Amino acid sequence: MSERGQEPEANCITLSCVENKTCQTNRALYPHNSPYYLAYRGVCVCYAGKFICQKPEPGKVSRCDRLG
Repeated sequence: MSERGQEPEANCITLSCVENKTCQTNRALYPHNSPYYLAYRGVCVCYAGKFICQKPEPGKVSRCDRLG
């Protein structure tokens, strides 16, 4: 419940299309939306040319780490 005692209301927006770029490592190219595993970062997925992983790069603090 919100401060006013009402149920929270969800707002949705439509995102623009994402370009289907590949992700490149030293050994291979991975198509958009392909799974990948990076040491110290866990399971990742190639998304629009960048890997999105479970954990941040070593030495980088994520926003969530600072809030918790």
